[in-house]
Amino acid sequence: MSDRLGRRRVLVPPCREGDRVPLAEGEAHHLVRVLRARPGDVLSAVTPTGERFRAVVDAMGPSGIWLRMESRLTAEESFAGGPSLLVAPPHADRMSWLVEKAVELGSNRILPVATRRGVVRPGGEAQTERWRRVALAAVKQSGARPPEILPLRPLAEILKDLETDTPLLVAHPVPGSVPLADAMAALAPGALPVFAVGPEGGWTEEEIGLLEAARGRFVWLGRRTLRVETAALAVLAAWELRKN
Repeated sequence: MSDRLGRRRVLVPPCREGDRVPLAEGEAHHLVRVLRARPGDVLSAVTPTGERFRAVVDAMGPSGIWLRMESRLTAEESFAGGPSLLVAPPHADRMSWLVEKAVELGSNRILPVATRRGVVRPGGEAQTERWRRVALAAVKQSGARPPEILPLRPLAEILKDLETDTPLLVAHPVPGSVPLADAMAALAPGALPVFAVGPEGGWTEEEIGLLEAARGRFVWLGRRTLRVETAALAVLAAWELRKN
């Protein structure tokens, strides 16, 4: 995918190769005012499920802006899947910022967790949809895949749903914890971990027991005490920048 195509992105509804697709009002405004597109321009169209198309601006007028999906981009022309982030959300604006940056750094799935010492409580579908809207905006900015974002749930429920062979790396300094780089280096080739970051008050003993029972490996991020969003982005950045 050319650099020009890769940096000019819009979000489109589910579609297929060859479809002629109208843009939503917000995307149309972005295309005209920010991307300065004109009829005939080529760009990258991304669906809510992460499918990508080479698209052409087919028409611009009173009836709206229409794109034609010329061809579906291959996996090699898109970003690969990334790790999951299990995180105790910080307060509202900080969580939105965390979601945005986690998507930019390639997190494939965000699993908000309700913890004993957490500051955010379950807020229903509206809460989850707000985080998903933030994620989609970050997709357009970075070119990352749209992540799966699940509702805020108790730790035990989330851990129960994890695949048994999924590596779980828990950012928490306990006796026997290892440096993050060492834990990542020990992963099997191709393995995508779940990074777990607890609340600023720390995991409780009960929650640590649940993580241990789920075969979590505790990792050390350094000597400094980090906020939730800082720790979350530190592990994702380390993963993104690791040597293959």
